[in-house]
Amino acid sequence: MVEVGTDGSVYGVDSNGCAYKRRGICPKIPMGTSWVQLRPCKGFKHLSYDSGFLWLITQAGNVLKCAVPVSVVPTLL
Repeated sequence: MVEVGTDGSVYGVDSNGCAYKRRGICPKIPMGTSWVQLRPCKGFKHLSYDSGFLWLITQAGNVLKCAVPVSVVPTLL
């Protein structure tokens, strides 16, 4: 499952419940260069990102709200 925020940030959750952020997104490489695993990395079934917040839903159904530093992607586009 992959989620793209309005600022161009890309996050995903794999089938093992690990959360990732896409790195290296820029105008010349819009698909990015690699995935970085977030910590804690396990136990998620869904995530959503926008307006500087990453929302994660755990396997148990709990919702976590994490503040994320502002993306620089909009200034690069």
